[in-house]
Amino acid sequence: MDSKLLCPKSNYTCQSFNKYFDSEVQVALNTYVSNNCQIGKFSKVGTHSSIERSTIGKKCVIGKNVKITNCYIWNNVEIQDNCVIKDCIIADNVVVKKNVTIDSGSVLSFGVHVKEGAHITAGTMASRYTFNTDTLVFEEVKKFNNDLFDIGLISYLPRECQLKEDELLGATNIYEREDESDLEDNDDDLEEENDKLAFFNETKKTLERCYKNQFPISNAIMEMKSLKMTYNMEY
Repeated sequence: MDSKLLCPKSNYTCQSFNKYFDSEVQVALNTYVSNNCQIGKFSKVGTHSSIERSTIGKKCVIGKNVKITNCYIWNNVEIQDNCVIKDCIIADNVVVKKNVTIDSGSVLSFGVHVKEGAHITAGTMASRYTFNTDTLVFEEVKKFNNDLFDIGLISYLPRECQLKEDELLGATNIYEREDESDLEDNDDDLEEENDKLAFFNETKKTLERCYKNQFPISNAIMEMKSLKMTYNMEY
């Protein structure tokens, strides 16, 4: 089956069960590619590797004995031999050197280079940029000195970036109020109380309508069960 049937401009060919290879893809004969995978144009995968439920972009080079599971690999990415990568996003032009392990939930941003033998722990975000709290902008780092990256460092999304524009002026004072926490927000409790009140009001109206029109009790029960599911009530 050729994907041109659905999209004439596409060069992807369906190998089997949602497994698509673009043109000029090279996969070693003893390499395993599972269903639900896509590999982009000019990408190469070395011997004794496995790719499961992942998307590989264009012009990627994947070495020998590499295991990739549940990942989104963008374009022009190089992953060298004996790497294990799971549940990750790797952006364009990233280089992952030999014997690297990248755990679930990690994100490597554009152009990051991971050192040989590094272990990237779960949830790590790495970037070539750092946030300047004085100017409130991201700046590219010129020198890197850490155990994980030749190019790149551990990054995060600063609290300032999550604020509305009219709140940025007071952003520098956010961290001084240690007695406050985002977890102390009562919005969830208020929403739950509102749902309960709405559920009881709708139930009352249902019973009154059924009594007034002399509907069978089974109709009332069925409608109340529907309301219970709609408002996610446990009683």
